[in-house]
Amino acid sequence: MTSAQEKAFKHEGMRVVLGGVLIHFVLGTFYLWGGISIYVASYLRSYDENVDIDLVKMVFPLMFIGINAMLSLGVKTADKIGHKIICFFGVGCIAAAAFVVSFISNYILFIIIYTVMVGLSSGLVYMVPVVCGWKYFPKRKGLVSGTIIAGYGFGSFTFNLIALQLVNPENKEIPPGQKYFEEDVYSRVPFMFRILSLMYLVIGIFGCLLVKMPKSVPIEHHDEHDILVKEGQKKTPKPHEHHDCQTIREGVLSRHFWILFIMVIGGSFFGLLMANNYKVYGLTRIADDSWVTLVGSIGSASNGCSRLFWAALYDRFGFKKVYFILMAIQIAIAGTLDMIAGVKILYLFWHSITMATEGGQFSIMPAVTSKTFGPKIGPVIYGILYIGFSIANLGSFFLTKFSLKSLGWPAIFWICFGFSVLAFVFNLLFNENSEVISKYKKKSNELTKLPNSPELHDTHEIHDIHDIHDEEKH
Repeated sequence: MTSAQEKAFKHEGMRVVLGGVLIHFVLGTFYLWGGISIYVASYLRSYDENVDIDLVKMVFPLMFIGINAMLSLGVKTADKIGHKIICFFGVGCIAAAAFVVSFISNYILFIIIYTVMVGLSSGLVYMVPVVCGWKYFPKRKGLVSGTIIAGYGFGSFTFNLIALQLVNPENKEIPPGQKYFEEDVYSRVPFMFRILSLMYLVIGIFGCLLVKMPKSVPIEHHDEHDILVKEGQKKTPKPHEHHDCQTIREGVLSRHFWILFIMVIGGSFFGLLMANNYKVYGLTRIADDSWVTLVGSIGSASNGCSRLFWAALYDRFGFKKVYFILMAIQIAIAGTLDMIAGVKILYLFWHSITMATEGGQFSIMPAVTSKTFGPKIGPVIYGILYIGFSIANLGSFFLTKFSLKSLGWPAIFWICFGFSVLAFVFNLLFNENSEVISKYKKKSNELTKLPNSPELHDTHEIHDIHDIHDEEKH
């Protein structure tokens, strides 16, 4: 491949990454729910007084379950019917969901339509642009996934501010002694959903047009490619990331998977709790809807920006060191949040850091999963690993619903503190440089004992043996 072709390939890859950012910009409306749930609860209560904020907040974990249910199927389905088709279908469903619920006043029907259409569609599309980007930049998987998934945070940041202007432009407060907004605020909720629906559709279409899977990949971009050097010149062959895990069963039954699974649950518990409750909690300490909305928006932007930062750190320092930093920061924030929440600027700063640590986890987990289990099985394993995020989300919801009145917010935050410590400890047990033991690896180990065997002339097996020797040296 000529240098001009190589340059054109990279430019095409950059367009794909941009398309992925735009698609995740729309998918990021998942986090918007934490900001608009109080408006929606106020609106639905005008038709049914039995509706309360706890019921409406349930949409957040239910959407997460929908995302998790489809995450592992998205890439497989895209490989069969086309990556653009899946992306168009996903963003189209999200836009349609926002438009349809704007005409619905029944709580149960509202929840079913919104959670099913947004949750399942988001899960189906989530990894598709990321995997496409990896094909163009396989040596920068952390940066690619971090850049694309950054759109998730920026989407929530933008739409959160827009939603405020559409529903409560005068920054009216909840009346004293009440928990919900009055009609002059909540009556604008249907209009808000219709405007957001149009914006989702336009932005999503542009993103889908840019995303594509490359027809062919230059040999220089293959992970297993080694550059042969002149005889007598000593040069370490370019290493494989890892020996690929050959089956989903091997991956799920491995020690690596279960350590990461526990880390996902413990590490994401606090961030997901705050993503769903920052406004509900914030309004109990700061009686200013505009400011608390700004807190959520800045937090979402921090979530998005930080994904680039953490991804770059991952590419440079590896998973364990970056994850230790994430958990150390989160432990400090969880232990001190309730002490400072009454101060506007400090609450904004603390929440922004909380969302930054959460964004870091979502940024580096896909990359370390692909590294540990291989690029073929990795995305599927990550889809299964994503169940841990759903468990953390549901757990944080039920914790606040059934224990908030008896425990109070300070105790809730100390429980989150404990989950973060658990994730920190399990990171000590994870070895990112070891491999998932598979039949393929065992075969390679047997070949290393037969240096004169004719089978060694197979190129892939030679590379595998080099990789094993390199790891032994390290």
